[in-house]
Amino acid sequence: MSEPSEDQPSTPAGARRELLDLYRVAVDEYRFQATFNWSHAQYWMVFNSGILIAGTALLTAAEHSTYPVVVFAVGAVASVLSMRAVQVAHSRYYRAARGRVKRFDDLLHLPADLRFDTTAGFTGRRRPRVNVAVVTYLLLTVLAVADIAGAVAALIR
Repeated sequence: MSEPSEDQPSTPAGARRELLDLYRVAVDEYRFQATFNWSHAQYWMVFNSGILIAGTALLTAAEHSTYPVVVFAVGAVASVLSMRAVQVAHSRYYRAARGRVKRFDDLLHLPADLRFDTTAGFTGRRRPRVNVAVVTYLLLTVLAVADIAGAVAALIR
């Protein structure tokens, strides 16, 4: 009969150690998703702000040109698409990583004071009305509305 390999722990202590290693990976994945999603949100806000600035520069530089209208229209569409990208990243990837950490909390029977509880989503407590995702959506909405207003201003000129 052969000895058990390190890949297949034969004792409960070995199984717990493996679960703790997997828990560590899950926490790292959660942190990665939070950081990655925030960096993408920042990128989308800067990108859409740049489009708005370009449209405004064209509007002030050119009289009776269709270029500002096109740039503002692209900006409005880009803002809406950016909101969707942020929403997908948050709902699919970030929440999945958070859910995985919560499942390990339960599986490892961690006491409440040792559980990962950085957000209301972890603890089940009432979620705040304003969070990072809401602020991101709000800022991208403001950029979309500004692009629409710029397009209207360019058409009226």
